[in-house]
Amino acid sequence: MKEGLFYTFHGSLYNYPIMKNSILFLLCCFSILPVFAQQSSNEPLLDSIFQRPTELDLDSGKVDPTPSLEELIRKTEEYTIQTNRLQIQLQDKIDTLMLSSGIQEMSQSLETLRQRFNLSSFTFNLRYIGVINRFLESNKIEFEEYEKTIKNKSLALSHADSLLKSIREDIIFDYLPKDTATFTSYWKKVNYLREQVKELSNEVFQQELLTAQYQTELSSIKIESEQLKEYIAIKEKQINANLFKQEINPIWKKSAQVKQESILEITQQSVMLNGRFLFRYFNDHSTAVILSFFIILGIYLGMHLVLRQTSEKKKVGDIILKRVTFFRQRPFSAVMVSILPLLVFLFERNSVTFLSFILFLQLIFTTVLIEANYPKRVLIKWLLISLFFVYCLVSNLYWEIAFNERYYLLLGSFIPLYFSWEAFRKFESRSTTEQNFIKRLSFLTFILLTLGVFLNILGWFSFSKILTISATIGFIHGVSLYFFVIVIMEAIYLLLENSKKEKDHFTSYFDYQGIQRRLKGTFLLVAFLLWASILLQNLSIQQPIIESVSDFLSKERFIGNSSFTFGSIFLFGIILYVTMQVANTIAYFISLRDQKNASSREKKLGSSILIIRLAVFTIGFFLATVASSIPLDKITIVLGALSVGIGFGLQTIINNLVSGIILAFERPIQIGDEIQVGQNSGTVKEVGIRASKIQAYDGSEIVVPNGDLLSQSLINWTLSDKRRRVELIIGVSYDSDMSQVKSTIEEILTREKILKFPVPKVYMQTFNDSSVDFRVLFWVESMDIWLQVRSEVMIEIFEAFKAKGIEIPYPKRDLYLKNLGEIPDTVQNKPSSPAE
Repeated sequence: MKEGLFYTFHGSLYNYPIMKNSILFLLCCFSILPVFAQQSSNEPLLDSIFQRPTELDLDSGKVDPTPSLEELIRKTEEYTIQTNRLQIQLQDKIDTLMLSSGIQEMSQSLETLRQRFNLSSFTFNLRYIGVINRFLESNKIEFEEYEKTIKNKSLALSHADSLLKSIREDIIFDYLPKDTATFTSYWKKVNYLREQVKELSNEVFQQELLTAQYQTELSSIKIESEQLKEYIAIKEKQINANLFKQEINPIWKKSAQVKQESILEITQQSVMLNGRFLFRYFNDHSTAVILSFFIILGIYLGMHLVLRQTSEKKKVGDIILKRVTFFRQRPFSAVMVSILPLLVFLFERNSVTFLSFILFLQLIFTTVLIEANYPKRVLIKWLLISLFFVYCLVSNLYWEIAFNERYYLLLGSFIPLYFSWEAFRKFESRSTTEQNFIKRLSFLTFILLTLGVFLNILGWFSFSKILTISATIGFIHGVSLYFFVIVIMEAIYLLLENSKKEKDHFTSYFDYQGIQRRLKGTFLLVAFLLWASILLQNLSIQQPIIESVSDFLSKERFIGNSSFTFGSIFLFGIILYVTMQVANTIAYFISLRDQKNASSREKKLGSSILIIRLAVFTIGFFLATVASSIPLDKITIVLGALSVGIGFGLQTIINNLVSGIILAFERPIQIGDEIQVGQNSGTVKEVGIRASKIQAYDGSEIVVPNGDLLSQSLINWTLSDKRRRVELIIGVSYDSDMSQVKSTIEEILTREKILKFPVPKVYMQTFNDSSVDFRVLFWVESMDIWLQVRSEVMIEIFEAFKAKGIEIPYPKRDLYLKNLGEIPDTVQNKPSSPAE
């Protein structure tokens, strides 16, 4: 078979002349191949195309192994791409205008401060120290941004220089073509790459020089800032040490003449300098300024639309607007009073100048609200205190201690001192909350002002000024924040009323009362924190208190081998508290929604609120755990301890908790259902985690553990629907016509509010001692009206029986007397005394 195949293949080859010639040609090529191979090994093709490196390089041994033509072309293309990309990157130069102006501004500011410190007449105060510290902090942040920019640019230039150096030292520039006419394209690419590397190296060198110049300037600014910071720290210690010392003579002694500028000149300089600082602050926070403007505009337009829509409601518009006095009379001022205290959170690093500006705006708009809603005598007192308040704001911005303002502060402090005492003694208001707030604030203001006047007289000028300014600003700020809370409550009420239909306006008002109780406390807490922050800042103790509290909370403590900080515990508790408040608020709003859908059980969430509360609480718990950095192994230990506690003393609590979850999933009861558990009956008001609340028909609230709702017999009158059967027992005398009685009752049961199906029934029930009892059964469509319908039916039956002469008997007994004999007349006629 093999021979046959070979023969066939061999025969087929020799049948074609072309195939013969091809084979002969291949044999010739293989025979002369060693000759060519020997020739190419003796004379490389690359050497015939490119010039060799110089003999000097050959002798020094610096020549790399001979590259191939493909490798040289590939490297040339790669380096060309890299240099093109590098050229684009170098076009992104440093913003020299921004850096130059910023560095120059910082240098000029430091030079101005240095010159200011060299003045012999200049005396520091705490306010100036605070301003300088904030200035240095702001400069530090700006300096770090510039330094980061320069550092990134320097690293990029260093990388570019390394890349260009590696390209310059590559061998592609050593191997040049002998015949440039043959390799014109390659020759042009190499020359272009060489020129491009040269230009880029020069550009990198120029930018490195510029970067080094900026680094030198920034280094000088950093050194000056550190020196100034050390100098300010020394001055601050000296001022704090002298704060509680007598600085000048008592008022009855003549003080030494101190060469200082007049109060008018100091005030003018302070206003101008702080004006520039405020302008710079707004310029640095332009985004926050624009956002604040649009927030104010949007809220004002929204509230204006709400007021217009409310006034168009024919029946209830006037009633609603009478309850919102501030928005009705001065809507723009009301919006500003409610927004200004919260706008400070949009700005970073709030300066004293900015806060003083916000306080001044709050004063203006609060004055407008007082003018529109309070008697003129109250307005006059407020304006007098406001004048001294403005002076205190300006004086609080002084950069140096001005002893010649002693008498201005002393005389001016008597204005708020007198009115705060009058307000504490005589202020009355229809609102008990307002009256108590004003009296307490006035009392605190009076105490601080009295102490400030006393210290001023004795010569403790700086301390007395701090107390006087803090008391005055605190009083005005406190009143403004009180209006802030009231106006926000009015805004919430308006929004609620505007979202309801006219027929529900009374329900909306009651909803508002519940929401007010829940939210007013939160806004009062926010107002108090804002007020306390400004007060502590004016007393110059805010920063020490913050540092002390921060050190106390962040200090690591140990119990055995376990470490903890009070800060983590505090954060854990705060997050859990906020979580509980959020869960309760969500549950409250859902319950309000369920009350609106009381007629439809399918639309109510009911006991599912418990699942929502548990979900929110669980998420809050894990967030608190992560935020407070509590290890999960510690939580497992706590859960293990809880499991032991469950086995001993927590069975009831866990039983109620699990029962609550079962109630949430099975939903045998819903909020608003009419139920009866044991001897307790009423309307379900809340399904809690541990217990549920039932409002009895007498108005009392019954707390029923969830375990009892599952373990005891539960009657739900509204599980499937709200229909209710009414049963009456009517007794008539034995002398009555029973057919007439039955027909009379059946005729009455045809009235409205009694369902036609199931058909009302009248049965003769029993024969009692004094009456024949009829059992009356009929159905009403809702549990809400069954008592009313029952009463109306009983009244109609009574009147119908009376009109038809049907007697409703009452119990009677016949007494038979035997052999009493004759009763003497004295006994018959003698009246009995009370003692007898």
